[in-house]
Amino acid sequence: SISKTAIEAAEKAFKSWQFAAPAAKVAIFKKVAALLSTDKYTDKVVQSVVDETGCIRPWAKFVNVDIGIHALSEACDMVYQVKGEIIPSDSGAQSFIQKLPMGVMSVSHMMYDFLCR
Repeated sequence: SISKTAIEAAEKAFKSWQFAAPAAKVAIFKKVAALLSTDKYTDKVVQSVVDETGCIRPWAKFVNVDIGIHALSEACDMVYQVKGEIIPSDSGAQSFIQKLPMGVMSVSHMMYDFLCR
């Protein structure tokens, strides 16, 4: 299935993604947003969503293209906001919380299908 393929691809990519520099991640997000902003890819995504769900084109564009581009823009800012914390410890030692990437949380199967064609 497309969903299983997407999960497997994300799992494989995560091995290198988790160690990628923030600038490299931002470059990828910006490239995807730029592609998604073109008529060619907007039409592919919208048609895929319409074919799969039967929704109307304006809704497919708003939910999957417009919000997707916005989410990618937000992601560009967020890659520089990952930070750890120093928390109090009863033992007198310093305790650190380090935040690490966990992997892909959500990818529309239609978006995966569009990106992999």
